[in-house]
Amino acid sequence: MEKDSLFDRRSVLKSIGTATAGLSIGGQATASPSPREIYKQGLKIREQTGKRGPFEEYILNRGFSIAQQNSETFAFGEDAGAIGIERVERDDLTLHASVYTQDGVSYAHGDWYVERDLSDAWNDYDDTGYPPKDIVGIGWEHSDYDIVWDTWESDSFSSKRVATTNNVAWEFNDEDAHHYYAGDGDGINFQGWADVELTPTEDISNRSIIVNYQHTWVGGSVTGVSFDGSGGMSIGVSLEAKKWDSPRQAYSSDT
Repeated sequence: MEKDSLFDRRSVLKSIGTATAGLSIGGQATASPSPREIYKQGLKIREQTGKRGPFEEYILNRGFSIAQQNSETFAFGEDAGAIGIERVERDDLTLHASVYTQDGVSYAHGDWYVERDLSDAWNDYDDTGYPPKDIVGIGWEHSDYDIVWDTWESDSFSSKRVATTNNVAWEFNDEDAHHYYAGDGDGINFQGWADVELTPTEDISNRSIIVNYQHTWVGGSVTGVSFDGSGGMSIGVSLEAKKWDSPRQAYSSDT
């Protein structure tokens, strides 16, 4: 046995009671993980499972609490004014906004979910979205939080587009997101998530975050991203690109 190759069993038995100096009963204490370490491990579970539930269960069982939470499902029917084929209609989208907190630090979590029906001839597995990449943002009232600048995002993101003192925006690869989150049965489900670490200001009791999603299609490029003072987001696109007239937003408030 490997243990016996390191210690002579008979020598150990003979030494009991006569050579205990320096022996620490109970072993060496292990440091508890920090809130950030717990949260990052939870996000790994979020990415592996493609679900928010196991992630929340993990962090809540380790001292986190939910400060605020809200979901918005946009079921407006068909967009009569849409130009071209959108792939992701506004009524396909569910946005979710959450803030989790522990020991004076908050983590704003935004996620979104799109389910598309394969009975639609346009909805094939190999073409979930159209370029250019969509823009997703998490914003807040400037006076509500101080940004810590640590951010995390799902694998379906291309890059962090821009960050300011009250908003972070990412590029989301909606063309390829289905490769990470394939649905069951007759639908294609794809989703993504993004997080930013924040410190609540001491003099504000009612704080809010906004999760913004701006969908683009047809081609071209995103030419700019701008924010307002309350955390709202808007984008500009090149002439050949199309976008929703306004981003979809999930608004979550801690009252």
